[in-house]
Amino acid sequence: MLYRKLRVLSPTAGNEGLGGIGYFAAERVFNALGVLVRAESFNGSVGNANASLDKKVDLYIGAPPAVPPHVRKGTAKCFLVFSRQRSELFPDASTLDELGIASEATFLWRMIVAPRGVSRNVQSTLETVVQRALSVPAMQTFLKEKGDRALTEGGRETARRHRREYDSLAESADLLGIKRYD
Repeated sequence: MLYRKLRVLSPTAGNEGLGGIGYFAAERVFNALGVLVRAESFNGSVGNANASLDKKVDLYIGAPPAVPPHVRKGTAKCFLVFSRQRSELFPDASTLDELGIASEATFLWRMIVAPRGVSRNVQSTLETVVQRALSVPAMQTFLKEKGDRALTEGGRETARRHRREYDSLAESADLLGIKRYD
């Protein structure tokens, strides 16, 4: 398997910024596989993608939108996504489920957040409007082109997911010796 080859190579992995979600996602995966990788940080996904294409780093770790043009041109290949299921954007890329480490999946997600104590009526209206917006075909196409999927949850479910994700990323920070603020 590819990750066994990486153990020998000890590659460099570009990321979009030390402490960013891509950095932590990669560290979780590499740690679970026992792969030693040297992280190199760049300013955002474009700088990171350029460093990878210029062969300044061996691997690009970051947001999907910077990659598709290079994959289509054949100048890059996406071989792994940090999710449990296959990506429509990169259907040939392996998943964490296929590597046997599905529990290490990291989500890059966006939320609509309202102040604590917002009325149930306002919350319900926001949820309805977001659901309606996400059902528009142009929005679905936009998300698909960016490698995103719409997952809508209510406030309590989102809070639970957020807490689980925060706790798992905090474990990575602890392993890396990065100070965190709760």
